Amino acid sequence: MVVRVWRGDGCAVGGRGDSRRGLHAARSQTAHISSSIPPFLLLHGSADPLVSPSQTLNLFTALKGKGVDAKRVVLTGAGHGDMTVTEAIAQSSPSASSGTGTGIASADGSSGERPWSTKKTMSYITDFLAGHRG
Repeated sequence: MVVRVWRGDGCAVGGRGDSRRGLHAARSQTAHISSSIPPFLLLHGSADPLVSPSQTLNLFTALKGKGVDAKRVVLTGAGHGDMTVTEAIAQSSPSASSGTGTGIASADGSSGERPWSTKKTMSYITDFLAGHRG
């Protein structure tokens, strides 16, 4: 039986004798952080079913610990990204069988913007980029 444990830095360790510990550590995103890397903007959905928001918290903490300029934003109610643009194209095409043609719906199916597509989310990105122009 092989048991793997996810460490706080997003790296899996464990197994028979943990013979691959070095390999796992080398694959950890935190193992490659130095003070010379560019600024990071980390956006994460609070309702992400695939990646825990703790993963961006761990990365953010490691970045700040190495003196890297980093900002982390958790988008309330957002999942693992969204497909608003793709859905808008699909729904506006003549072959679309149903839909409003807007391609915009909230997670509960009502009309409205998704967390990843709001002006507020876009402002996090544009403000970050504007503050880091070279």
